[in-house]
Amino acid sequence: MVLPWAIQQTQPKVIVLLNLGRDQLDRLSEVRVVAAKWKSALATLSPACKVLADADDPFVTWAARDLVNVIWFTSGTSGHMDASTCPECGVVLKWSADKSTYSCECGFRKPSPEWILRENVLAGPNNQKVSIVSAIPGMAALSNAARAVITGSFFGVSLVDSSEAISKVSSVDGRFGQLTIGLTNFRLLLSKNPASWRETLATSASGPQSLLLVVNAQTQDGKDTSWLWDVDFSPLKGRTVFVTGDRRLDVSARLTVAEIDHQITDNESSAAKIIGKNDADLIASYTAFHRLAKGVKR
Repeated sequence: MVLPWAIQQTQPKVIVLLNLGRDQLDRLSEVRVVAAKWKSALATLSPACKVLADADDPFVTWAARDLVNVIWFTSGTSGHMDASTCPECGVVLKWSADKSTYSCECGFRKPSPEWILRENVLAGPNNQKVSIVSAIPGMAALSNAARAVITGSFFGVSLVDSSEAISKVSSVDGRFGQLTIGLTNFRLLLSKNPASWRETLATSASGPQSLLLVVNAQTQDGKDTSWLWDVDFSPLKGRTVFVTGDRRLDVSARLTVAEIDHQITDNESSAAKIIGKNDADLIASYTAFHRLAKGVKR
């Protein structure tokens, strides 16, 4: 678990806490356990350290709520698949009808954010406002861009300068890069746990008709593929879906239960031969992604 270790090894001036999502249990602990370890580690920080924290996530809120120098951010993310009960007292957490706010009878609740991202406008203290544009698709990318802009301001970089620089980033370590296999032009996406799959599938929903899923279960991926059952694959209905990778049969079983028509292939090249000279999305787990990213057009 990186955060407690990093705090011990350094004297951070700023820490940015995104959201805490479910991951493979053979790689990381259960979400509540991770939040508890974060809370203990954050308690050791110098009061001078600024912590930019995601107010939309009850676990992050709980971990950071007692800090003297916490700055809250919201992008309006709704709901949390693991936050059915209060992280403070264990009672059922109450969510608003639109799942944008939460509270508990013990007094735990969503804090009032200093920074608010609505659509593509970031608003902060003292009437600060700036447009956030991300060349990388998806709400998660836009939220991360906004957090980067806020973080830059802590170090004296203007919101406008940060926003303009970030808008020019179109691919990060191969993510959303273009990859040609055979005659097919793939857009390469990385998904490594249920939360990232949910975001990636939402992003891909407006993409090409054809989609290739590549799932491995090597050490870096997490050898336990039971997490596949935590992913809602319903956005794939009506699309042309191909499945490959070391655990293609596991993925096929999950898609069959979800009533998603699909075709199993031996490898990416086999899928490309069927797709032909068309665009397609390729969603890969960690090890497959890093192998394929070497071929992304720079």
